[in-house]
Amino acid sequence: MPATRFVDPGIGLGDLSTHFVVHCPKCEGKAWIKPAVAGYKLACTACFHVEQQGHWYGASIAYVSVACRKCYAPLQRNFPSNGVRVPCAMHCNNCGDNGLYEPQIIRHWVKDGRMCDPVFGLPLWLQKTIRGDIFWAYHYEHLELLSAFIAAKHRERGISPLHNIRKNSTVFSRLPSFITKARNRADLLQIISDLKLK
Repeated sequence: MPATRFVDPGIGLGDLSTHFVVHCPKCEGKAWIKPAVAGYKLACTACFHVEQQGHWYGASIAYVSVACRKCYAPLQRNFPSNGVRVPCAMHCNNCGDNGLYEPQIIRHWVKDGRMCDPVFGLPLWLQKTIRGDIFWAYHYEHLELLSAFIAAKHRERGISPLHNIRKNSTVFSRLPSFITKARNRADLLQIISDLKLK
């Protein structure tokens, strides 16, 4: 029998960003991303591929917004990127100067309609589309928390004084409306049940 009451534990999404279950970049099998000595390490349970943090597989944009080094006219440009900062050649239409400028990299958490992890940019293992929206979880513990929230008929936003996070910054205060609506409860619980077996 599912619980009928859920009390927000007062955790933010960053608190859940400790590890991730993703699709392996080599075989598409289940891979885990966990903390390592230096950053994070990916390990596939299917093909046993192992990789240290550093390569970005997700979508990203390189963005340059600077002043020309000669005449200080504004220069702007953006272009698709592989997540690596490479100096960008820019031409100033005002003075004709050609120079290299360092871009900022903006990483996107969605690629090809799938939610990705914030470390490697790989599609999350625990996700499914429901009527055009993406339901996702970083790992199985995250999925269990979402399950408890969705199954509950009464949801309290009260936060224990032990937590220092603001009430409007918790995971559960910022869920999209398709997750919080009672009419989607049965469908979401079925999705969660399917994902737990994945």
